[in-house]
Amino acid sequence: MEGLLWKNILKVEKLTSGSKLSKFLHRPFNYCFSIFYRFIFYKIFKQSIRISTSTFFGKKLEIDFPSCNDIFITGAKTHSSEIRLTKFLIKNIQQAETFIDIGAHVGYFSLLVNEISQNGKIFSFEPTQKTFQLLRLNTNHFQKIKIENLALSDKENTTTFFVADSINSEYNSLSNDVFVEKNISFTEQKIQNTTFDNYFSDKNLTDKTFIKIDTEGAEMLVLKESIKFLQSHSPIVMMEYLQNSSSNNYENAVKFLSSLNYKCYSINTNGDLQLCPDVTNFMQQENSDSENLVFKK
Repeated sequence: MEGLLWKNILKVEKLTSGSKLSKFLHRPFNYCFSIFYRFIFYKIFKQSIRISTSTFFGKKLEIDFPSCNDIFITGAKTHSSEIRLTKFLIKNIQQAETFIDIGAHVGYFSLLVNEISQNGKIFSFEPTQKTFQLLRLNTNHFQKIKIENLALSDKENTTTFFVADSINSEYNSLSNDVFVEKNISFTEQKIQNTTFDNYFSDKNLTDKTFIKIDTEGAEMLVLKESIKFLQSHSPIVMMEYLQNSSSNNYENAVKFLSSLNYKCYSINTNGDLQLCPDVTNFMQQENSDSENLVFKK
């Protein structure tokens, strides 16, 4: 299975850097439909549509198109950092007994891990109601994936959540920083919060836990209330880092993990870890504004 997944993600990587013709030939109908819908229909009517697509690992995925356009065209999330994260998971996730997907969106990474890991438990958190319904549809055939319509934060309460239109739905967050920075319009919803340590206090997690955090600026809210587990079990943490954020949320998250004796690693093109002592310098060298970093002790 790992060999086939590796072969397929390399095909996606080649496709991503290839020509428009190669993308058209890969999925002709999807490519043409994407152009028509995104650049004509959606611009006029601002209306999304639920459609089904397939992933590079062979699983069906319901999406709220034009969100997830890269998966619709290629079968994968295609930002360079997401391809490298995918490679890292293919190589390492079988070691995990638990995978915790905080900010699961429609379940792409949860389903990928479910495909690779035969015995591990998967917990997927998605607070936005509309997106959660897609997450439910995408995962309801897989018993080891437990989904929660919750945000992991620093409090147990009901709070405001910032929600964009479909095409920007992956930016939904407890923080509105990214919307301000990118000049994206948003609405506000009320959602339920819980904390990491409270939620997992009775779940019998082990040291072989992988945590993926993609919460668009709310990473510190998750981390500071997971401190008991981070100190006692030293899980591997994968976290998206945005370089040009106007706030210090991402820098503070890196400093917080460093204070717990975590070291920061980047993921290279082979899916292997390289020590990354200076995140800002690394991202400047890579000319990247978004990276998935890995933290481990």
